[in-house]
Amino acid sequence: IASDAQADPGSQPGCGYMLFDARDGRRAAACCPLAEELLDAWGYGTAVRQEGGNPIAICEAAVIAAAALAEAPTLAGRTIVWFVDNTTALHAFVKGTSANEAVERAAQCVHFLSLKYDFRIWFEFIDSGANWSDGISRELHDDQFAKDHGFRVSTLAVPLQLWSCDLVSLWAGLAA
Repeated sequence: IASDAQADPGSQPGCGYMLFDARDGRRAAACCPLAEELLDAWGYGTAVRQEGGNPIAICEAAVIAAAALAEAPTLAGRTIVWFVDNTTALHAFVKGTSANEAVERAAQCVHFLSLKYDFRIWFEFIDSGANWSDGISRELHDDQFAKDHGFRVSTLAVPLQLWSCDLVSLWAGLAA
């Protein structure tokens, strides 16, 4: 799996991931623009972004959590290599914690899902220029790489509730 997000100044932040399953050849991808209510909840509303605040670390972490949530049943019992080009997000998932509460919550969510579905993830750094999911985070459903390589692209859900409940409720919701 490779995931990416963009939070370029003057544009609506977006995110996406691409999954290639070497076992059965499945090529799945999903993407979405990030909703203002999410950006507000993370402390990066429009005004903050217009003043130069950049939510890229949380956007990069959020797409990993949303992708893991979307793909968890298909990942059950598997070992996954996940490519990430943002070192802040990457380190949070490797360590399982972050000084940024929103990034930390994304990491907690993925670790909860990993426990529930018994999958193991090796997070690996990839240079932004080599990240094959870069286009889908910017071009969304119009990404040419996804089209050229046979990825079936769907719309990704990034649920606000992952960041708006306490950990006990998060665990109960993910374990259900």
